[in-house]
Amino acid sequence: MRKIKFEKINSINLTDDFNDKIFITLDLDWAIDELIDDTLNLLNQYDVKATWFITHKTDLLDVLQKNENFELGIHPNFNKILFNQDPIDSSCTSIITKLIEIVGGASCVRSHHLTQSSSLLNIFSQLNLTYDCNTFIPANSNIILKPWKIWNNLIEVPHFWEDDISMMFSSKLTSQNLLSRKGLKVFNFHPIHLFLNTNSLDLYEKARPFFNDYKKLKSIRSNDFGIRDFFIELIEKCNSY
Repeated sequence: MRKIKFEKINSINLTDDFNDKIFITLDLDWAIDELIDDTLNLLNQYDVKATWFITHKTDLLDVLQKNENFELGIHPNFNKILFNQDPIDSSCTSIITKLIEIVGGASCVRSHHLTQSSSLLNIFSQLNLTYDCNTFIPANSNIILKPWKIWNNLIEVPHFWEDDISMMFSSKLTSQNLLSRKGLKVFNFHPIHLFLNTNSLDLYEKARPFFNDYKKLKSIRSNDFGIRDFFIELIEKCNSY
């Protein structure tokens, strides 16, 4: 049985078959520091390499940057521009640039809500990003995934599993099933779901008014099998291969 290794997005090249690797990615989504710290401790406990997509400044940014297991990318939010919600930022370029300044040295990007267009892809390239992670192709499709290069030399890195979307499928894929797949295996988690151990989108919506209230969030965490349990099961299976 092959050994499965954890890798970061910036290690991806186009010649690999990826059969012995998985990529853990995390969309920060403006999580409060207590939730970021919880995810950080969980990753450190299992010595997991991961790529974080950053949404905002936090006192923990320096801690993340100093951890050799971690890579920091950016997670820009274009929703205010798209939905005409009185945007403070006047352009997509300024939104991206501000996050690059916060992170420093980012090579990968995943937009909030996976917002993507040919114009955005060109802006990503012009701002020296290398990996675009905005394509979701669910594992249920049974397509063997691999990265590919587009016209402006950006490398497209699809992910095949995402915590919130996994809860929308009626048929659930087990960690064992996902790990046994051939090809690129990129997982996408969120600190809020890892902390809540979210087992349904109903719990997530119940928690929404309290996203900045650590004590309240702690009080409504799920005791049933949820995202945190799935994450731990996935990691422990990787380590036992």
